[in-house]
Amino acid sequence: MGYNYSMHDKDPQAKAIVKKREERDRKLREKSEKKNNDISTKSKPIHETKYCKIWKRATIVIEEDRIAAIELITVKELNQEEVRFAYYKQEPNEKLRLILRPLDVTPEQLEKLFLKAREENIIK
Repeated sequence: MGYNYSMHDKDPQAKAIVKKREERDRKLREKSEKKNNDISTKSKPIHETKYCKIWKRATIVIEEDRIAAIELITVKELNQEEVRFAYYKQEPNEKLRLILRPLDVTPEQLEKLFLKAREENIIK
């Protein structure tokens, strides 16, 4: 990338400004690359669908076979990391089936879920 000014080679002040901007840009790129690589280089997804990769999941039981979750996902089409609030039904074979509806929980359940998500480093 870099900045190109016609006078920056001749003017020490301009040269210092260009150097400082290039260093700032380099650090921002490195930080962005590190953030994007943090998940994929450290682990495998816990589950993968056509839509996304699920990296981390914090859950609480809200009814006998109903589970509320906060998940750290990567949306494949956008290549973007997101936090998803999800509602699951636990099947007899112990598998979780995503229920496509809003997550309705009490304030106490939401607080408990947020605390678990914080423990799992899904949210800060």
